[in-house]
Amino acid sequence: MDLQLDRDLQNQAQRWRLHLDQTPLAVIEWDLEGRVRTWNPAAEHMFGYSAQEAIGQPIIDLIVPSKAEIRDQVQHIADGLTQTGQASRAEHENRRKDGSLIHCRWFNTQLKDEQGRPLGVASMALDVTEVQRANQALLASEQRFRAVADHTHDWEYWTAPDGKILWMSPSCERITGYPAEAFQHHFSRLLEGSARPAEANEGAHQLARLLRPESLEPLRGALSHPDPLVNRHALRLICQIPSEEAASFLLGYLEELQQDAREDHEARTLLTAFRVLPRPEVQAKALQALSARWQERQPEAMADLDSGQAQRIQGAAETLRSSGATALDTLLLDALLAALDENPTRLARFFTQAGDLAHQRSRRRDFALQVSAQGLADMADRGHIQAERLLPALAEPLRQNTGNAGVATALARLVPAGAQDLVDLLLDQPEEAMRSAALEVLGNRRDPALRAALLKLRRDAISDIADRSLWHLGHLPDPVGTAKTLLDHQDPGEVLVGLRFIAIHKLEDLVPRLLELAERESRETVLIAIFETLGQVGSPRAVEPLLGFLRTCLRPRVQLALAEALRDLGDEAGALGLSEKAQEQKLPELCTVAVEALARAHGTWDRPLPGTAAPSLLAVTRGGWSARNPWPYRQRIADARLALHVQDQALWTGLSNLLQATLDEKRSPGALSTEELAHLQACNRALAQKARG
Repeated sequence: MDLQLDRDLQNQAQRWRLHLDQTPLAVIEWDLEGRVRTWNPAAEHMFGYSAQEAIGQPIIDLIVPSKAEIRDQVQHIADGLTQTGQASRAEHENRRKDGSLIHCRWFNTQLKDEQGRPLGVASMALDVTEVQRANQALLASEQRFRAVADHTHDWEYWTAPDGKILWMSPSCERITGYPAEAFQHHFSRLLEGSARPAEANEGAHQLARLLRPESLEPLRGALSHPDPLVNRHALRLICQIPSEEAASFLLGYLEELQQDAREDHEARTLLTAFRVLPRPEVQAKALQALSARWQERQPEAMADLDSGQAQRIQGAAETLRSSGATALDTLLLDALLAALDENPTRLARFFTQAGDLAHQRSRRRDFALQVSAQGLADMADRGHIQAERLLPALAEPLRQNTGNAGVATALARLVPAGAQDLVDLLLDQPEEAMRSAALEVLGNRRDPALRAALLKLRRDAISDIADRSLWHLGHLPDPVGTAKTLLDHQDPGEVLVGLRFIAIHKLEDLVPRLLELAERESRETVLIAIFETLGQVGSPRAVEPLLGFLRTCLRPRVQLALAEALRDLGDEAGALGLSEKAQEQKLPELCTVAVEALARAHGTWDRPLPGTAAPSLLAVTRGGWSARNPWPYRQRIADARLALHVQDQALWTGLSNLLQATLDEKRSPGALSTEELAHLQACNRALAQKARG
């Protein structure tokens, strides 16, 4: 065990020495007195001193110029490192052996022993002399250009890689009506992002007032910002830019999102497949997938990936990443590298992280798809882009099952009524939310040419969607004709759809047609639906015919449908006739509906229950109250009685006493829930109060 440990330590030391010898950074170690202890080949090349010459020499005397301000700066850094252990980064001039000056960027860290005591300092240096000279030349060029650009008639601006505006021409004020500082100020507020969300939100709000066609360029930069809040605001603002260029950019962006969505779908499929495979198979499958994508473009990198040598594999992975690797490529490379590690936790950790990342990407892309699709539809409405250009890009996510309700809505706004394939694509979407969103937009267009499309969803599996399709159909010309066509259909399902259509739009003109249909209808399901529809239409003309049906009907389910239709009509004569039939039949459910019918017919102060009807009310109340399983009926009766308006005040006393006696009697456990009991007790208190006047 000790021998193995010694070998491991020796191998580790050898690897570190190789790294020290090969790194392009100058690596220098110096002790607490400032004397050089390590001086690698890159330091020899950078400063001109050999290791033999440098080791043992004071580092400040060796490579720091004699300028007092530079010496003071370096001494201050050295004191901080040796005394407090504070790591530092610095950039300043250094002196080479031949006396020439170079500009270096330094990274310094204190070294400690196992007890935490300071031993010295490790410093790494990068020669940035050429970068410094280029920056100085650029600054001089910028100053010359600014003198010209400040007088240009175009709106010019410079942006940093993070999207921050570095300079904006004065012509901004002439073009937007606001000074250049206003756009720059609010754009900077937007870039605060999630660190200061209120500031970013207000910046975006103010920028919306300043938008002009020239605003596209800085907002394009912000669109690639890593902060989701900045990204989302930038996308919304681009959607509001009034220009063909912005619309064309947004269309290209939507197409890129769709390409990302396809790759992301493939990545998630691979990730799911990889999870159940042993580590060697994950490695093989990842390598196979990468080979199919990169073999022709990067044959050398693929050979390195398949070499089995860790250093070559790492180098090849970096080559592919820097050669335009997509999210799918990145997933495959990460899977390959994780599978190469014999520690199983590395691969498990990769699966967890990859899954989380895929979910985050999906959420961000869904938002971008929705906003860009809606923005393009708005731009088409404003004439900045032709709708025909947008249709293929909006349809593709729906065909590939990568779209969302926002995309469906945008396509539904723009699709020509005659484009049957696209209309069918919208209404055949497997997700309820997308079908529903498309239906609402198509229906609100009120286009008779879309009648067939709306009819397509009349029997949708989701009842709300089916009802909304019928609601929209009713706002097209000739709803009565639509209803008649459905009623005349041989398919009973279509007849039921027609009855639902009539009920939704309360087509009172069709009441005689419904009564005629009821006379000859033998199918119980359809007959029940006819009576339900008559109750929902609410025409007084149906009362007497319904009572006639009730007197002769013997089928219990049809009787109940008739009773509920008469209840829903809210007619006094109909309620009284129903009460007489219920007393005759002595059916608890029929009696309960009769109580509800009386309450509906006499539920306002100007239509109180007359004293002559009180015996009927008491009779049907007792008929429903004494059922074998009474509690569901008793709750309905109690609610209905509270809604009644009566002339005879003493009637409330009898009703209250009946409910109180019921509450006092013993009940089987579980007969009433706590909520149901509390509700009945509240009804009883209200009835008792009415009895007291």
